[in-house]
Amino acid sequence: LLSCLMFTVLQVELRWLMEEMHPFQAAFVRNLAAWLILLPFLHSLPLKTILQTRKRTHFARAVVGVAGMLCMFTAFKMLPLAQAVAISFVTPLLATMGAALLLGEVVRARRWTAIGVGIRVVLVMLRPWQAGGVHPGMLAALASAFCVAASTLLVKYLAGRDPIRVNLFYMGLYMTPLSLLAALPVWQAMTLEQWGIGALVGATATISQAAVHQAFRLADASALMPLDYV
Repeated sequence: LLSCLMFTVLQVELRWLMEEMHPFQAAFVRNLAAWLILLPFLHSLPLKTILQTRKRTHFARAVVGVAGMLCMFTAFKMLPLAQAVAISFVTPLLATMGAALLLGEVVRARRWTAIGVGIRVVLVMLRPWQAGGVHPGMLAALASAFCVAASTLLVKYLAGRDPIRVNLFYMGLYMTPLSLLAALPVWQAMTLEQWGIGALVGATATISQAAVHQAFRLADASALMPLDYV
């Protein structure tokens, strides 16, 4: 619930930040700020703990995480926030299916029924049969949902094997330069106000990520994902 609250605040902060900023640049600012905020909390973390981990899995999580972030921020820029968020609610459906099929979690008939109904609702929102097809912003939101669902399953896998600070360390280590590569072609000089909003975004994102990692250490992903609808 704390993660959901922080993510909601984060969405509003991002719309504020992207009023005069490209979504790809906003993604880099978010990752950089979160990384810098996290660094002071890593000084007591043993080097051995950092090095003895699943680096390839962390990198895969970063790749799909950045892809989902770029698509999500693009959707926030192109669509009304409420509509973008509504389409993103396909993420819990996909993550619950993945938890059952890939992580071996027990998902019973009631949840499978809810997933089926939820997917039909998403189709109603997208309206692929309407003239002109699906809006590009909707496609971006849908692509983000797939990437975030994959990232969620990787976070669940890592949360049970590595300390939270290690997971957040590698998330920042990989996602910051990856998002920088996307931001460089569209980079524009930033004002002091934009850097301040970026700092707020980073702090909010750090709290949200720490909370969701702790949640996945304590419970199954399929049990937690419905809370996203809060």
